[in-house]
Amino acid sequence: MGNEKKEHHPAAPMVAGIMGGAVSTVSLFPLDLIKVRFQANEDPGYRTKGFRRRTMLRTMGQVFRHEGLVGLYQGLAPALIGSAASWGGYFFLYEGMKKELLHLKHEASPHDETEHKLGALENFGAACSAGAVMVLLTNPVWLIKTRMQLQMKNVMKERERDGLSMKRPYNNMSDAVRTIVREEGPLALYK
Repeated sequence: MGNEKKEHHPAAPMVAGIMGGAVSTVSLFPLDLIKVRFQANEDPGYRTKGFRRRTMLRTMGQVFRHEGLVGLYQGLAPALIGSAASWGGYFFLYEGMKKELLHLKHEASPHDETEHKLGALENFGAACSAGAVMVLLTNPVWLIKTRMQLQMKNVMKERERDGLSMKRPYNNMSDAVRTIVREEGPLALYK
């Protein structure tokens, strides 16, 4: 009785991945925004203040001061969609591939009464395959997320008022997709 394996619903890994991805993304998003800004050197006021050691807290404060609380969550929608889709899809594909591999093992030796298990290499292959599929499917979402994180709407508006022309910020995720495809072509979503 204690030896029986309980089967879970086929969608359970996907739902767990979606929920885990969404919760971690919302919780840690301001840190991701600061990381992306550090990587792109897009810290508001960085060049005008002269050399000053940049820290996460100082940069977060500058984003908050120049862009408000909303600025710390610039690009959250694509991040949520990307994370939920990536993790949900990954676990769904990974578990499905493992199940299919076990099925193939059982078919190869149907009279073997021992329990079939996957080896490390088979698990590794399933994990790599699931990961590769999800990277291919979600790369456009990550590109859009990064571009939205790098736009500083309030700073752009201030510079525009001062007579400096800047590229128009994206209004939302679908505007970003349309603009990127129109101005750079569809393959630009896979940069």
